[in-house]
Order: sequence, then structure tokens, then C-alpha cells
Amino acid sequence: MAFGRVIPVLFALFFADFAMAGDADTRLRDGDVLAKFETAVFGPMPETAESRLFKWDRPIRVRLVGRAPKRYRTWAIDHVDRLSELTGLSLEVAEDIAADMVIYFVPRFSDVTDGEYNSILERYLPDPAQMSAVLKGYRASKAVCGGQVNARGQALNEAIVFVPVDRLPQVVHGCLGAELLRMFGLLFPLPQETGSVLAADSPHSHLTALDETLIALLYDARLKAGMTRKAARRAAAEALSKRP
Repeated sequence: MAFGRVIPVLFALFFADFAMAGDADTRLRDGDVLAKFETAVFGPMPETAESRLFKWDRPIRVRLVGRAPKRYRTWAIDHVDRLSELTGLSLEVAEDIAADMVIYFVPRFSDVTDGEYNSILERYLPDPAQMSAVLKGYRASKAVCGGQVNARGQALNEAIVFVPVDRLPQVVHGCLGAELLRMFGLLFPLPQETGSVLAADSPHSHLTALDETLIALLYDARLKAGMTRKAARRAAAEALSKRP
């Protein structure tokens, strides 16, 4: 197959175990929401010529793979359904070997870092040196779960998420929420104190109100794949001002 662009920043690591938590009170001023949006989409670094917005622009087929308790698979489907509502994209969970996005339940995430799933990862990371660097990063950060998303141009076009089933249920739920947000274009972690599943060492196992606002902003029609940080900032500010 012809491979698309591998997004170098997105080796979507998830670092911490989670405390059980529901939605936090994440009501922020519009300026604070925009700052968090900018960080999640473009990262904390200053704007550069390479800084572009990535998002999906077509229907997505999602496949669940691997053995997992029924409730874990139900949670995955629930996340997909909610993301369909928030993004406005058509998302379908189907047993399709050519699926665009794969949620892969694994016995332990250490199986991934030890290379047992390299034959699967080769589709997303065909360069052996790059795959080796990704797995090394997983091990060094003691990642709990992780994934990879690639793009063709600035449009995301394939992704995989590895979710370990040996963790506490709230950890599994948090992994699904955080990694799927990253696979949809919220590529970067947020500061530790942020009320979000994307925050470093986040205590949240469910998407917060802020998380849902950020992903809805990203998929507002005013935000286009390939936008620069500056253009996206203006478009997001307009979109946020129109939200109820």
C-alpha cells in the first residue's frame, strides 16, 4: 500500500494511571479555552512553517480487535458514538479488515513495547528506525497505552490505538478517551493542572466538558485541515463565540 505522512509528534503516549473521576468543572473563559485548543492541536512551541492543523475529513470505519471484556468493547463503541456526535463525522464500527481506525485490545501494553505487535505497527510505521524510536519512547516514558495516527497531506487517514486489558477499568476507560481524542487531531498533551483527559498525569477517566469543547471546536466547519496556527486561532475564536 502507499503510505501517507507519518505525523512525527504523535506517538500518543499516555503516562499515568487514573483515579476514578467524572466530568470536572472545566468552565473556562473563552481565552483560556482557545489557549488550551491551540496547545492540544499545535503543541506548546511557537508557530513555525511546519505547524499545521490535522483532522479527518471523511467518514471513518472503526474496527475493534483483540479479546476484551464485553464492557470494554461497549465503552469503545460509546466513545466512537460520542465522537461522531461531537465531530459531525460519520463513524461506523464494523468488522472491516480495511478499517481506517483500529482499537486494538492487548493483554498488556508491555507486549507492544516488547515488539510483539510489530507486524501490526508496520502498517503505520513502515520505517524500522522510526518504529524502534517509538517503542523506545514508550518504554522510557512507562506509557500505559498509546497509538499512532498518519495523514495524507494534512488530512488524517489511518490510526491505531493499543488498549491494555490488564489495567483497572478506569484506566482502560481513560485510555480510550484520551487516545481517541489524539487520533482525531488533539495531538499534544495539556498542562498537568488542566481539567482534561489530555493533561499530563490526568486523574480523569471520562471526557470532561473541556475535552468535548476542544474536539467540537476542531471539527467546526470553520477549521480546515492544513490551517496554520494563526489562521486556526482566528477561526476557533469565531467558532467559540457562536457556541451556545
